[in-house]
Amino acid sequence: MRRLSFPILLCIIAAFSPQANAQHTATPVTRAWQQFSANKQQSVYAGLAWETLGPVINSGRVETLDVVPGQPGTIYVGFGSGNLWKTTNHGFSWKPIFDDHPGYSIGDVCIAPSQSRTVYVATGENLRAKRGHTFAGAGVYRSDDAGETWRSLGLEDTFHVGRVAVHPTNPDIVFVAALGHFYSANTQRGLYKSSNGGRTWRRVLFVDDRTGASDVVISPADPSVVYASTWQCSEAIGGPGSAVYRSTDGGDTWTECHGGLPSGSMNGRTGLAVSTQNPNRVYALTDNLNLLGEQDTGELYRSDDGGKTWIKPHAANLKIFSSFGHVFTDCFVNPADDNEVYVLGIAVLRSADGGQSFEQLGGTVRHINPSPAQAFHLDHHDMWINPNNPDHLMVGNDGGLYMSYDKAQSWMHYNNIPAGEFYFVRTDNDTPYRIYSGTQDDAAVRGPAVRLRTDSPDAWEYVWIDPWSGGDGVVTAPDPADSNTVYFEAQNGDVRRKHMPTGHTKGITPRLPKTHEGKLFHEWLTPFFVSKYNPLTLYYGGNYVFKSIDRGDHWQTISPDLSASSDPARCGQGVAALAESPVSQGLMYSGTSEGALWVTRNDGVDWTEISTGLPAQYIKSIAPSRFKPSRVYVTLSGIKTDNFASMVYCSEDQGATWTSIVSNLPDAPVNVILEDPAHEQVLYCGTFSGVFVSVNRGQSWQVLGAAMPHCFVADMTIQTREKDLIAVTHGRGIYKLDLEPLYATLADPSDKARCLYITEAMLPSKDASGNRLDLTSYEPVQFHVYLPAAETLTMEVTDAEQKVIMSSTVTSVKGFNTFFWDLVTQRVEKDNPYHFKTHIFPEAGAYSVRWRSSRTDIEAAFAITRTDRQ
Repeated sequence: MRRLSFPILLCIIAAFSPQANAQHTATPVTRAWQQFSANKQQSVYAGLAWETLGPVINSGRVETLDVVPGQPGTIYVGFGSGNLWKTTNHGFSWKPIFDDHPGYSIGDVCIAPSQSRTVYVATGENLRAKRGHTFAGAGVYRSDDAGETWRSLGLEDTFHVGRVAVHPTNPDIVFVAALGHFYSANTQRGLYKSSNGGRTWRRVLFVDDRTGASDVVISPADPSVVYASTWQCSEAIGGPGSAVYRSTDGGDTWTECHGGLPSGSMNGRTGLAVSTQNPNRVYALTDNLNLLGEQDTGELYRSDDGGKTWIKPHAANLKIFSSFGHVFTDCFVNPADDNEVYVLGIAVLRSADGGQSFEQLGGTVRHINPSPAQAFHLDHHDMWINPNNPDHLMVGNDGGLYMSYDKAQSWMHYNNIPAGEFYFVRTDNDTPYRIYSGTQDDAAVRGPAVRLRTDSPDAWEYVWIDPWSGGDGVVTAPDPADSNTVYFEAQNGDVRRKHMPTGHTKGITPRLPKTHEGKLFHEWLTPFFVSKYNPLTLYYGGNYVFKSIDRGDHWQTISPDLSASSDPARCGQGVAALAESPVSQGLMYSGTSEGALWVTRNDGVDWTEISTGLPAQYIKSIAPSRFKPSRVYVTLSGIKTDNFASMVYCSEDQGATWTSIVSNLPDAPVNVILEDPAHEQVLYCGTFSGVFVSVNRGQSWQVLGAAMPHCFVADMTIQTREKDLIAVTHGRGIYKLDLEPLYATLADPSDKARCLYITEAMLPSKDASGNRLDLTSYEPVQFHVYLPAAETLTMEVTDAEQKVIMSSTVTSVKGFNTFFWDLVTQRVEKDNPYHFKTHIFPEAGAYSVRWRSSRTDIEAAFAITRTDRQ
């Protein structure tokens, strides 16, 4: 029997549901943000400057978008883990507008139809992904000044909110479809309503503590008619609690819709769309998991009587979900023609006859930044149809934002937002060196470690890209002996070797021998690496570990089934982390996603489980020490059990015993730990809340660097020759931090004021005429200064004749500071459209910089150079 089939029961549940106010509660995401912010205020290393490197060639996964009514050039775009961005110039430039708040995973953005300056943002997307890179949010926020400022409206323990619906004429009446926790029971889920702009909430629809609300739509023609869908997904991706409901009194009471909708024990997620003209016409795109194993689970249903009866108008299989419809189900109706409906899944399908027949959207694709991608990207999550011109469409998908003015005959891809969702990072040793990394469904790239510029094309290139302009790129690594050879990997362990100059590619994924009695399986993110001891040697982890001594042409199995832990709580999953000792050949560690950790000391001949003393959680990274072969560091994540604690451990005896070194890290999962290659006491952690550094081997941690937003840091590496720390994020691209200033204070730990390091200063080059400036060579200067206290100083730059050519007032923090100078000595009027290229710059030569205050007076010399192009 389906639960809650009688409206009176729903009324009773809603009536006894407590109201929720907008006060902050100590939920994990908010608590981690508060701890991060407090640590940053005290950190002496927070003043070091990260540089954003982009790339933008591959954009990032758009989960939600909305457009200001009547102003199609003003667009809000929410990324699954890359926060909220806004453009006011049709997408030619973008600005992040939500970075100063806890939730960087955006579930929905909704502009009030009657008041365009009122914007609601729901944090915590509804996409429950196999890869474990879907993040909880911090409730719902509201802005009344078009995104300039925001205030929290509470509902923080909902974790995942995928839809907000605002009344068409009253911006203070709002519904929130709260899914709740992904992996555990909780009661702050279901459908919430506020009639006072979010100051207080009333839960008006609730099924149980494992079923949340996934969608809600208000009829524009009759706002008293509201439709909502629920989704049971805490234990699996479906269940009998998943259903569709209708209210005819503005959301106060609800009736479950039957009459032709799927019924069974495995109903999945459902998306809704209601006609603009007719409140009785409503569409439901459902992931009917009762069909799983028989056919594609995507089905579109239509009701023309307000949800009393439903038909499935199409006979043919839609074939848009494959086996993961739970990440899709959005559908949209043309505001001018309710027979025209769009359904979103792996592809976008359009029907012009009320859902009887469909065509797949495609068309030619052009890009803001040059890209070899030719196809309209797959995996679609949101759509906007211009009510004043239904040929004008916007689609958000795993590849970013796409816009069409001719009803999908052609598209513009807005790949100019650095919101890439990266997994792992490697570098080569070329001069200059390059960075290699793979992304969530935007393939794998490599590029230079230079800051992102808006005045020149993106310098990154694809290592590989699939025919549909995407594909998950996991580990991407150059051959240490020949950077023309690159290893890259897709999801589920599909690894290949590519010769970049010729493009020749060979699949080298290992397989178990036919005589082997075991079964091979992989994590979505399967680890492999090139050995430090021999560039011909590769290691790879499924549930078995494999070794190749000929660059992957042949493999041998060197482990038993490592998913077979002695602890039942750690059994059943594949290798998630794999690392070799940099100082003891043959010493290697392997950890699974269920928390089973193993060590071999003889290159795989024997394996010993060393899990005792560690939580039974996903092993994210393993870092054997380069200073002692007995020492190893491990990080774990409990995100797949709704456990947001930080977990960092050190062993001094190759895993026989473990000690936590979490200390004062925020309560946020830790994805990676690095040991500094030159300083034994220095460790770096990449977390759900940015990067932290310890200079005492984990006794205490401090936020490292400014200019990187609060974000998910997926992996890090150090380019030892250049002393650069590279961090890849899952949602905000790639960053670089120069470690020279930190190293300078390790060499001289005194608390005196001093200039630690000055970066290269490069003027814009001139063309042969000497008149035109080429900004591609332009590098502003960074001054890294240590100051024992926060203060206000005068910063002056003087030339060789002691003439002051630049003077400004700067404010410092205690500890590291990074001061910038753009090398401009005289600015032109800003109304000149070419003002930057006509600024006055100094000549190349020797200069001095000086900082002065009532208690500080320090000076340093530096040079400004230019390479003119003739």
